[in-house]
Amino acid sequence: MRTERDLKELGQAYQRISDLGIDALPLVVQAVVDGQTDLVVLIPAVTGGAVRFVGTSDEDLRRRVTGWWEANKQDWLIPWLEAQAAE
Repeated sequence: MRTERDLKELGQAYQRISDLGIDALPLVVQAVVDGQTDLVVLIPAVTGGAVRFVGTSDEDLRRRVTGWWEANKQDWLIPWLEAQAAE
């Protein structure tokens, strides 16, 4: 069970990631795809509410996020980050 301190630290970590904004989106998506589905709540935060996911299971969420990302990542990637990742 998480303590009040754990929850506060977790909330602060989520806020720091959210504050990174769209720069954090590829990393958040990858984390969700890798199984950290609790991070799916950050996707609306970093996309300004433009994208939201609801799933019935962790696998469902992973599948939905993967499908959306493959179809839409070019609309959300920052060009200089994409070029830097290719290096």
